[in-house]
Amino acid sequence: MTSSVRIAIDGREAVSHGAGKGRYIREIIRELSKLDHDNDYVIYSKQPLELELGANFESVIIGGTAGLRQLWLARDAQRRGCKVLFSPTGYLTTVFSRIPVVQAVHDLAIFTTPEARPALKTLISERFLLGYACNKARRITAVSQSTKNDLERLFGVPGSKISVDYLGYDHKPYHSQPAEGDEAVLKQHNLEKGQYLFYVGTIEPRKNLARAITAYQALPSKMKQRFPFIVAGGLGWHYEAIVEAAANERQVRLVGRVADAELPALYRNCRAFIFPSLYEGFGLPPLEAMACGAAVLSSNVSSLPEVIGDGGLLVEPTDITAISSAISRLLTDDTLVSSLGKKAAEQAVNFDWAKTANGVRQLLLEAAG
Repeated sequence: MTSSVRIAIDGREAVSHGAGKGRYIREIIRELSKLDHDNDYVIYSKQPLELELGANFESVIIGGTAGLRQLWLARDAQRRGCKVLFSPTGYLTTVFSRIPVVQAVHDLAIFTTPEARPALKTLISERFLLGYACNKARRITAVSQSTKNDLERLFGVPGSKISVDYLGYDHKPYHSQPAEGDEAVLKQHNLEKGQYLFYVGTIEPRKNLARAITAYQALPSKMKQRFPFIVAGGLGWHYEAIVEAAANERQVRLVGRVADAELPALYRNCRAFIFPSLYEGFGLPPLEAMACGAAVLSSNVSSLPEVIGDGGLLVEPTDITAISSAISRLLTDDTLVSSLGKKAAEQAVNFDWAKTANGVRQLLLEAAG
């Protein structure tokens, strides 16, 4: 009988709600609790997690300042007899760790895309620590083949050390069938089913919204009046030019952050989902849109072709004419929209958080030896 392995997880970001790394680690912990009853887990977080976890999961609350928290976590994991550490959202814990580490890497945007500039703390951390952490880690989980390729190309990390574990989505709310409450969400936002374009994500240069808005502006006035462009998401860095571009087109509506509970209805009922990003480590919003049966327009770069497959239209993200032409096709060709919606839903079922968590679990057990 195989003996139990004690596993430490840096869950400091698991208390963050919404998308991104916070959602990633919350879903990994949730799914590990469902599928693994043989090993013991120590979850480190800044405050109690709002997750139902099994009896083999121990929660440890850590305080202190950034940097010192990671040092304390790394040392405490060793003191508690943990044989391996999962570092899902940062790199400093990996640097400090004295036990084997499985490092998650989400993207390398700051190394590949000039338009990607995170907060100064994150920028410094990734610039100086990412390469060292990846070379020190026993194993690496990358969220896409594109990210794996970037790690090999930029840092010389052996491909044999990197596993690709795609992200997933919650299959209960994100589906293509009409749901109770859809009409209320549309009414709240003054929208009609199939009569709007939709984007959700951070408002920042990397998402390429300025070009998307310019492409939309080139459409005939009657088309824009019928299909407003709804842009949802919080303001990121250097958002000013995007907001200015939106202000110059009355049919572009910046609606700010949208509650997670409203997203499935907005995805499900849009004419098309527009996501022409310049770079993504994975691309969770288009996956969620596809799961809801939305026709997707996205970019032919980085990880997006992996995620979208033939479930959407892919264009060169710097080609405004190509973006505009693709939007026009989606607004005028009902057969195309219906076909893409069906293909999108079929493609989306290939992604599941349980698969992600199981892949991470296998890496942790391999790293623990």
